[in-house]
Amino acid sequence: MKNDLQQRLIDLITASLKELKMDAFERGELFLDSPQDARFGDLSCNIALRLAREAKRPSRDIANELLEAIRRKSLRTPPASTSMISR
Repeated sequence: MKNDLQQRLIDLITASLKELKMDAFERGELFLDSPQDARFGDLSCNIALRLAREAKRPSRDIANELLEAIRRKSLRTPPASTSMISR
């Protein structure tokens, strides 16, 4: 179940990056981690940090754009795949 949810989230992030035209940047494999500090949620992804250098933009701006794209996409998909996405 956990791997299925993680894969669905990775697919959602990948599709959102494509929508934002950030899928061409060299980013390597996309993966999710469990943060050591529970205050940071159940899963984390450092894609915004990895893209910031190549995009020559602040990682926070990239993260916010990605979050909005994910939210737009989540409105078009069943809630089960995005119920844990929060700010």
